[in-house]
Amino acid sequence: MRVRLRVKLALLLLAVAVLPLGLALLGIVVGGRGYQIGAVGASKQAVTEAQAASLEISLRKDIEKLSLALQEDPDVLSELWREWRELPLLERQALDEIWRTLTQDDFRMDAVLSNPVSARLRQFQNGDPRAMEMLVTDVHGQLIAATNPTEDYYQADETWWQEAYADGAGGIFISIGFDRSVHMWSVDLCIPVLEKGKVIGVIKAVMDMSEWFQGNSPIIGAADAEGFLIEADGRIVCPVPGGHEQVRYLPQWRADWASPAGWRECEGDIIRAHAPVVLPKEIGTLPVKSPQWVLVLQLPKAVALQEINRLTWWILITGLVAILIIFLAGLYVVDRSIATRIRSLETAASTVAGGDLSQRVDVRRWAKHLLGRDEVDDLAHEFNAMVDRVQESHDRLTEANELKANFIKVAGHELRTPISYILTLPKLMTGVEDVDKLRRGMATMESKARRLSDIIQSMFKLMPEQEYSEHIELREVDLHELLEDIYRDVLPFVEERRQRLIIEPTGPIPLIRADKDKLRDIIENLVGNAIKFTPDGKTIRIRTAKELGAEVAISVIDEGPGIPDDDLKNIFNPFFSTGDVMKHSSGAIGFQKRGMGLGLAVVKHFVEMHHGAVHVSTGPEGSTFTVILPIDPDDHLVEKP
Repeated sequence: MRVRLRVKLALLLLAVAVLPLGLALLGIVVGGRGYQIGAVGASKQAVTEAQAASLEISLRKDIEKLSLALQEDPDVLSELWREWRELPLLERQALDEIWRTLTQDDFRMDAVLSNPVSARLRQFQNGDPRAMEMLVTDVHGQLIAATNPTEDYYQADETWWQEAYADGAGGIFISIGFDRSVHMWSVDLCIPVLEKGKVIGVIKAVMDMSEWFQGNSPIIGAADAEGFLIEADGRIVCPVPGGHEQVRYLPQWRADWASPAGWRECEGDIIRAHAPVVLPKEIGTLPVKSPQWVLVLQLPKAVALQEINRLTWWILITGLVAILIIFLAGLYVVDRSIATRIRSLETAASTVAGGDLSQRVDVRRWAKHLLGRDEVDDLAHEFNAMVDRVQESHDRLTEANELKANFIKVAGHELRTPISYILTLPKLMTGVEDVDKLRRGMATMESKARRLSDIIQSMFKLMPEQEYSEHIELREVDLHELLEDIYRDVLPFVEERRQRLIIEPTGPIPLIRADKDKLRDIIENLVGNAIKFTPDGKTIRIRTAKELGAEVAISVIDEGPGIPDDDLKNIFNPFFSTGDVMKHSSGAIGFQKRGMGLGLAVVKHFVEMHHGAVHVSTGPEGSTFTVILPIDPDDHLVEKP
């Protein structure tokens, strides 16, 4: 039975598109609740962590502000020094027993409430409405100043005083509890007063817990959430009932949840996030001691899922409509796109088979079809890659043929002259008895032989099958020593042209790992070209510098006429010399004497073997060839194009 492709595609689309989309829609509807709970939990945890950090910063600022407010006041310091007299034990005990019964008119109570330190405390209290009570004691725990009448005169038997005084060492003590003096829950900031590093008194500031906490934590009182500050054991310290002492514990809490921050689902359909309030171990030079607090934020699941419940029906209806549209549109697109692409492949294959290697399948247009990439796309990419490889092989063959033709031309032009001279000279010298004439002839023959050897060596360096051109032997090279050797070698040519060769190091250059012989060839070729194209009497510079990224730069700068723009893109190609392989000359140092066009090709080849790069900049006033080499090629690989 014959089944049409359209029917097959429809069945396939139902199986691989509509059914998965329906299941995905069901998963979204069913799984959306769990995802929403996780998202809400994570977001509330982030809010709780931010608020916990805000509480810590606020508490630290309050401590620093309180400490600086009094410790920099000369009246406070002088008053504390003046009161450094400990009352006899019996007198102090008697005063402490009657202290809470004294009225403010009593001279003893008035002395505490009306001195300069008390005035400074009230000034601080008026500037901060959270401060309910403040007091200062001397180093014996005796009350020096206070903003309100206190329960006790002698404070050294109190835990807060002992922790803040710390046997004269001083320390910051923070606590939360019910303060009977002001009849409310408070956060107590207890700070030693220091002068020249010595404890001369202790400050206690009683802050209204509700005012302090709500002013620093806007999550409290939110319409959809409850916020608590608890201790590690779950005791709620804020918000708490005002006016009387009552201890409450957060239900469903474990002490090991105090750190680190997190969130969890609790009984009663509640999502609860928590984060520890991490106080610094020291503020300034003083250690900090405080209970471990945890900020808790909780809200009902119904609130968290309210939005997802409202969206569920919209998602369900919209999803079903979208699935229907996708099925109809997909059926059309799949039918048309598959057939069209297969026909395009067939047309491209026929064209390439006919010899047109420029034909490619337009995969960019294919990428726009709605079904995404498939085997047909892969086949198109493979087809293009195959044609690219064929084209590349064809181009290489063409280039090889051109190189071979150039080589034959160069060999005929460059090699014929020295070989002919070497073969002819012995015949001409037969019978010559003039010793000077014989010496000149032998010197000329040696020069031609050396020229012939240089040509052959340059060719061998570019032949990829030769071991010399592919093998690289890395070792440590002192670039300054190498440049000095090259300087000595080329000095005769420079002096003959009355030129100046200057080596300009820019800062210290480390030892580099390189093939010394190939590095020498690189620099010598560039310097040789600079000598050729720099007019007599001018200057050639070799500049070295250490670059960022563990690289060194070697620049050879000439004062020649520059390189024409048309030639610039071909100067690193073998046998290129002003575009005509027959315009070579055997001159070594003459102005603008041109070689075989192999020198810069050797430079580029050897630089790339070191994973480096060579650049050229040129103009009417000269050219600069810059070689960038890694200090260690093994650690600084540069991907070849």
